[in-house]
This record gives sequence, C-alpha cells and structure tokens, in this order.
Amino acid sequence: MSWAPPPRTRRQLVAALLVLLVPAAGGVVTVVVGYALTRSEQRYAAQAMDRYTADVSAAVTTEVARYGDTLTDMARAVAAESALTRTDFEEITEGIDADRLPGVSGIAFVAEVPTARTAATQRLWRARGATGLTLTPEGVKAHDPGLVEPDPALVRERAISVGQRVWRLTVHPTASLANRADERIRTIALDACLAVTVALAGDARPLGRVVRGDLHRPGRLRTGQRPARAQRRGRPAARGGRAAQRVPARRRHDRPVRRRRVHRSDRAAG
Repeated sequence: MSWAPPPRTRRQLVAALLVLLVPAAGGVVTVVVGYALTRSEQRYAAQAMDRYTADVSAAVTTEVARYGDTLTDMARAVAAESALTRTDFEEITEGIDADRLPGVSGIAFVAEVPTARTAATQRLWRARGATGLTLTPEGVKAHDPGLVEPDPALVRERAISVGQRVWRLTVHPTASLANRADERIRTIALDACLAVTVALAGDARPLGRVVRGDLHRPGRLRTGQRPARAQRRGRPAARGGRAAQRVPARRRHDRPVRRRRVHRSDRAAG
C-alpha cells in the first residue's frame, strides 16, 4: 500500500524547495562572481602599479643620466682651467637654470684642504673672487665630506667620499639642505645630490698638491615638487685631505638658480 501526497501539496513542496534553492544558487553565483572581480581588480592594479613603477624608474634613470652628463661636462670644464676663478666658474655654470634642469637648487665646487694649508687655501680662493670664504680647521675629529649639514638619520651613503674613491658620477640619496633659521623650508628641503670628482692640476703649485674637488647638484627629480630655495650661504662645503684632517669651509654660491614651480608639462617639454 503506497501513499502519495495530493497534487496541491506536491506543488507546495516544489515551490518551497525552489524558494530555498534560488537564493542559495544566487548566493553562490554572487560569491563566485565577486571573487573573480576581486582577483581581476587586484591583477589590474598590480599591472598598473608595475607599469607606473617602470615609467617612474625610466623617468628617474633618464633624468639622472641627463643631469649627470651635464654635471660631468661642467666638471671637465672646471678641470680644464689652469687657474680656476670665480668668474670662470660663473661662466661655466651660467647656462644652468630651472628651464634646462628642473628642480636644480644650486651648483657648487667643493675642494679638499689639508689642515696645514688652511690659511694658504683661504688666501688663494679669496684672491680668485671668493672674498667671503672663511676656512676653519676642524681638528683631528674624523669626518666624511658632507653636503650642507647632512642629516645623519637620512644620509646612508656619502656621494662625495665615494666619488673620490671611484672617480665616477655618484648620487647622494637625501640631505637636509635648508637653513636652520627657516624651519618651514627645513621641513621640505630633502634633496638628492649628484657629485662628480675632478682633478685640478693647475692648483698643484699653490696648494702643494693636486686638489680633488666635487661639483654637486642638489635638487629634486620628482615632477610637481617645488625646487628648494637657494639659501645655502654660510654652510660647510669643503673638507680636508685625510680623514683626520678635514677642514670645513664657508660656502657662497657663485650664481643662484632661478626658481619656479615645476609641472608635468614642463618636464614633458624638457
């Protein structure tokens, strides 16, 4: 003997089953589609980030190469001078401005000075036009060549000291280049620096040795940042010959660079 539900009850059971299955199926489909969309978005974001990273790396590499070539050419011009003067340095660096090198904040020449030659070196460069130059012996404390008051917490490498060993273009990662009297500028002036080491054979006689100096170009390479202001006067810029005979100098820029905000269109036009 068998029992079968009446047709009306059977339809009610089927309807109830469909009511349960449709939301369950919809939930499964929603989860699957959402997971697929999430993976797709993550993959697209990763690809976009990879392309952005590649573009930024290529742009930075191109800018460093262009700035480095310009700096190397100026270093060679400085090295070719038999008796470098302030006027010579101004003529060599006259064409460098924010239009040619966006973000540049200044170009300076840094010379090694043995402690015993401090007074002679000061007289020499004052006679050549740097009338406000003052050199003060630092004593026997070891000190690497540094940029205008580098921040020890930020500076991991020393481009100038490395450049003196390898005689090639070197890049200083970041240094605090702002005047301590202006805290507002100090908070934003974190700049990279390029350095090229050159030999001035013409200075071997008055200094008693061949002077090795550095031309360095602190400045930002990222688009859209405001160039650091050229308020670098009265900051240490030269160091002695050996590690135990470093001599700081009081530097004055030979020619300040014009300032203006650098936009993406300016970088593209350059």
